[in-house]
Amino acid sequence: MPRIQSNTDEMLSGKLELYHLLDEGRSAAKAERKRPYADVFNDIEQDIADGDLARKNTL
Repeated sequence: MPRIQSNTDEMLSGKLELYHLLDEGRSAAKAERKRPYADVFNDIEQDIADGDLARKNTL
């Protein structure tokens, strides 16, 4: 029985941590402290298309 309890505790702990991180990210996005994932990747894709990323890596 202790092993089952341990696995359950680990799963619950992991879920709580995930929920905390998701809430933290949501709050940061609302406060405009962080940018949404889609915006960041759109900028990266645009840099690649423009050739800017290759230049930045050679500096």
